[in-house]
Amino acid sequence: MSGSFNNLLAVDTAERQLKLAVSFGGDRLVQAVEPVMKSHGQILLKKISDLLSSANVRLDQLEALIVGIGPGSFTGLRIGVAAVKGMATALDLPVIGIDRFSLLAARRSPDDSPVVAWEPHTREEATVARIDGDLIVDGSIQLLPHTQLETYLAGAELVGLASNPAPIVEALGITVPVSTADFAPAEFIALGRTQLLAGHVADLAALEPLYVEKSTAERRLARNS
Repeated sequence: MSGSFNNLLAVDTAERQLKLAVSFGGDRLVQAVEPVMKSHGQILLKKISDLLSSANVRLDQLEALIVGIGPGSFTGLRIGVAAVKGMATALDLPVIGIDRFSLLAARRSPDDSPVVAWEPHTREEATVARIDGDLIVDGSIQLLPHTQLETYLAGAELVGLASNPAPIVEALGITVPVSTADFAPAEFIALGRTQLLAGHVADLAALEPLYVEKSTAERRLARNS
């Protein structure tokens, strides 16, 4: 396994955009953000091939793959993760799975005030995580009903991940700072390389999208309450 991880491919299919990046030559990078009209699967492999060609990087020159695991569109994430796992198996490459909560944490400093990262799940629920400083609080990633959001926030700023939570906050009458965060494909490369150099490689068999879901029993209880 390479010690530098110069030639990397990052793929993120969490949104209605396809985000790709290729790093090469030690300090060079190309990236692309493409709107997805129907399915990521219809354009993914072609766009990967195009970006590799623009960087003059062959598949057999890649040293590792990085894939966004969400939260986000479950169908889109499944397509991206499956494609990267297939490439990794065929090319015998290590893979890093990057969630967007970790991307937000990587932007922050240890002394920063707490924030809550928010990704819509349904009309009534969101996937959330609390980030103190630059660390995700253990056990804080959960599927949360909007009606419980104010208690969960405890005064922290609310950060929407490429989605604006302001209408939800306003409808609930919550007074809290609100912002949004979008992530460039290059950020997946940067955090992925850091994790690769630290030896944090994903187990392909266990690699799945970050899709927090309530159990059947919990949903049955909610319907009957």
